[in-house]
Amino acid sequence: MEWQSRATGVDVRELKFAGDEPWSWVQVQIMPGVADKEFLTREFDLPPEFVDHLVDGRFLPELQREDDTILLNLQYEPSSDVPQPTSLHLAIMPDRFISFSRGECKVQGFWFERCEAVPDRIAKNPYDLFYVLCDEILDRQFKIVDRIEDELDEMEDGVLEGGDEMLPKIIALKRRANELRRLNSPFRDALNRLLRPDMRPVPDHTRRHLHEAYEQSLRVIERIEICRETIADLVEVQQTVRGNKLNKVMMVLTVISTCFMTVGLISGWYGMNFKHMPELSHPLGYWITMAVAAGAVGLELLIFKLKGWI
Repeated sequence: MEWQSRATGVDVRELKFAGDEPWSWVQVQIMPGVADKEFLTREFDLPPEFVDHLVDGRFLPELQREDDTILLNLQYEPSSDVPQPTSLHLAIMPDRFISFSRGECKVQGFWFERCEAVPDRIAKNPYDLFYVLCDEILDRQFKIVDRIEDELDEMEDGVLEGGDEMLPKIIALKRRANELRRLNSPFRDALNRLLRPDMRPVPDHTRRHLHEAYEQSLRVIERIEICRETIADLVEVQQTVRGNKLNKVMMVLTVISTCFMTVGLISGWYGMNFKHMPELSHPLGYWITMAVAAGAVGLELLIFKLKGWI
């Protein structure tokens, strides 16, 4: 189904479904900053605040109800290859499902084409369609979390080997997990609100499906939290490994310093400017002093070796 330009910066395509209670899916593609706000407000009976956020790009995660219309502003991460949040703006009515996108949206486009091919098999009403989109988005979130968990498993060996290059990767993965949690928490809260009794437009059979989606969102959040805890543990292990390496270096330097302290003590002793020191006039005094210094250093190294310090 081709896009039709309905107003300045607004392209629309509509898919109608027949049945006992006919309904339609309207996809609206807007051009940020230039879309006709008055047309959007009048044509789709939307609150001005919702339209302002939609056109101006001032995203604020929220779910609100206007009579029998449910308005949703959410974000999600579409894939692990492109970690760029995608906005999901929906207006769900008893007889119409309106999805707004600022540019191309692959998830909505994919299901629009599926519904166009088999219109009676995907969803029977707008609320069922919302569940289908939620299920698709949550499946994508599970795949992203799987990817993060695989990367964490690969990082564990590198961290234990003490590679300094692992720390920037861990920090980047931590930011990724935090961003994923920030995106999924409003999604979970929105599903939770839709399950409340005051959300009367939602049919009971759809409410059961949404409950399943809500449980899936809880599992996504739980796995993200586990990933965040694992990342925190990896940071601690990384710091511990680096600390152990530094301690080994300091131990070696301490051993070297201790050995030179003994040599310095002997050389300083015989470097005193006294006139009567018997060893100074001895023909083998130099060699005896060198042998004593070498023997003292050897004895210290042997003691350090036996104690496992070197």
